[in-house]
Amino acid sequence: MKKLFTVLTVLFLVTTAKAEFKLIPLFDADIRLAYSSVLESSGGYAGSGWIFFMPAMKLSDNDYILPVFNINVSLSERVIEEETLFLKRMNNLGSVAYKHKFSKELEAKVSFDTKYNFNMETKDEPFGKGLYDLYDIGVSGSVSYNFFFNDKPLPLMLGAKYYQRKYPNYTSLGATSATITNGKEFKPKDFNAAAFTVDYKTIIASFFADLTYNLVCKNYLDAYTRTSNGEISDTIRLDTAHYVTLAVQMPVSQGTLAGMDIDYALYASNGSIYDSTNLVFTDEYYAFGSLAFKPYYSFNLIGDLNTALFYQVLFRNYKSRKARSSSGAYSADNQSDLENTIGVSLKYPIDKNFNLVAGVSYMAADSNMKFQDFVKYNFKIFGASAGVSMSF
Repeated sequence: MKKLFTVLTVLFLVTTAKAEFKLIPLFDADIRLAYSSVLESSGGYAGSGWIFFMPAMKLSDNDYILPVFNINVSLSERVIEEETLFLKRMNNLGSVAYKHKFSKELEAKVSFDTKYNFNMETKDEPFGKGLYDLYDIGVSGSVSYNFFFNDKPLPLMLGAKYYQRKYPNYTSLGATSATITNGKEFKPKDFNAAAFTVDYKTIIASFFADLTYNLVCKNYLDAYTRTSNGEISDTIRLDTAHYVTLAVQMPVSQGTLAGMDIDYALYASNGSIYDSTNLVFTDEYYAFGSLAFKPYYSFNLIGDLNTALFYQVLFRNYKSRKARSSSGAYSADNQSDLENTIGVSLKYPIDKNFNLVAGVSYMAADSNMKFQDFVKYNFKIFGASAGVSMSF
């Protein structure tokens, strides 16, 4: 990591001396006051939104340095990877990339990437001291080839990334006693990962389509599988995730747009658990498949007031995990989840750089997993927000 950062720094210092150097700052932001409530519990107000800043530096016609800073704050969000429902999340992303254009069609990029997430699970958890706070450090690279349609570039991109994820505040309670875990699983959530991406954008008739495939391979550093009698084995936990996303848009008329996002996920894991209370062993506990559809329709309601309506339905089914009653009794059926979300967003332009924005959404999660002593699977979330967006 340090070597790559040093190379990028030296490259920047050497090339910025060129007469062609030019700073091209890009800034986008969406800042709102938001209200969010997990129904059957009290809600709360907080700031939400995102800020994106990229002070791009043009070193020559073919060489660029691309620093990126991105902050995103959201309320009441279920995160499957963490197996929990967060009340508030702040994602802080930062990267420094070097991009070189070999030709009009071909370009490559190498990047040093960081991320720090502040995740607030309960109201009495100090923000910034969350149990599920995490950070990533990694490097990535990509190669893109541009196909052209009416002089518009439609890139085919191949990318790869290696990163390490750490949870600085998360330690296993069982691991505090070496007699229970034999000194294992003190930091069971930390892992190294390699990710590979293929992305292709194209235009078919009046349709614009973006197809993305992501493969993520995780090697856990201090998490192990369980034997059928509940003992910690010497086999390290390994997860493999496949994500496929298809985004399609079609202009209907002037100012009117229809679209559909389709997301498919297949998550494989040898991670297993043993329920010592009921003496039940579950292999591949974290493995699941999911499919989501999100149609949306955007139009001008009155004058320049743009209105976007969306509905999303998500199906998730676990490979081995059994559904349980509220008392904890196991059933013969695998756990299956259904999530429905509906929402509307409004945007009114003040001038070319500023917009007034607002939105309302409602999400209902329903699962045959009724045992919720540790994780909430059945819940409803209402959210509303209003503020301003800007772009420079």
